[in-house]
Amino acid sequence: MKATASPKSKPQPQSCGDANCNHDHPRGGLEVGIRLYKPEDYRELKEVWKLGEISCDDTDSARSLKENAEKRKHSYRIFVAEAKTLDAAGRPTGKPRVVAGVICTFDGKRVCIYHFAVHPEFRGLGLATALLETCEHQAKLWGARHMRLMSRTDASRDAARRLYLKNGWEASKNLCQFSKTIDVT
Repeated sequence: MKATASPKSKPQPQSCGDANCNHDHPRGGLEVGIRLYKPEDYRELKEVWKLGEISCDDTDSARSLKENAEKRKHSYRIFVAEAKTLDAAGRPTGKPRVVAGVICTFDGKRVCIYHFAVHPEFRGLGLATALLETCEHQAKLWGARHMRLMSRTDASRDAARRLYLKNGWEASKNLCQFSKTIDVT
């Protein structure tokens, strides 16, 4: 299956719009697209998750992602945003790289979104919105009527929460997440 939300743009602004921006932005322009994850994307995707302070464990290994994608073909998707840096003439200047990603799962009733992150140098360019739209499109294909997304509550996630609200998401007042690690030995 091919991801249908494929934003493409040339050239992009030099600033991400963050008043506290302290990172570099690619010169020239970018061409970006949303596509399905491939196992060879793992190293770059894991780096995006690390920079996004996403909590990963053994269920997020390259092997686990590959197994889930193979075994759960009708209920598991990983989408990535791939960026190609362009020179002033619009020609690619290097190999494309994964700059954002998200995992979507379907339990037969609802879609849950996990590990949603955009590389800090590529924030403010619409990639997060494009990924959310891609997840919503996938949810409709699966026949889901509800979507869930969890986010940390600390101040570092304020911009993410604004993004969710801007894109039609509502904060759940009556849900609280718990976690437990199970010893399988």
